[in-house]
Amino acid sequence: MPVMKEEIAAMRAQFKEINARPTKKVAEAKARKKRAAQRKLENIRKKANSISDQADVSDRSKSRMIEQLYKKATPKRIESEYIVAKKGVQVKVAGGKGGSFC
Repeated sequence: MPVMKEEIAAMRAQFKEINARPTKKVAEAKARKKRAAQRKLENIRKKANSISDQADVSDRSKSRMIEQLYKKATPKRIESEYIVAKKGVQVKVAGGKGGSFC
């Protein structure tokens, strides 16, 4: 039974669409992360409102306190450290029970 090129293209498009969809667990994890971020942001918003309602504090210090709150809330990315390997340079590794002998 011959298969048409259009049918093959349609099947490939269908498979691409299926593969592009995230799995259920990935979607759930993303939703949990999003909910946690929303909760955190809501708590910070409440604290910021209470800070801005204080009358005995100057505007500059209020803005600095609010800025610090928001700075703590943002997730910090771990900076990747690049290590350059040199070709031909070998390091002696201590092997066996006796440890390293120089």
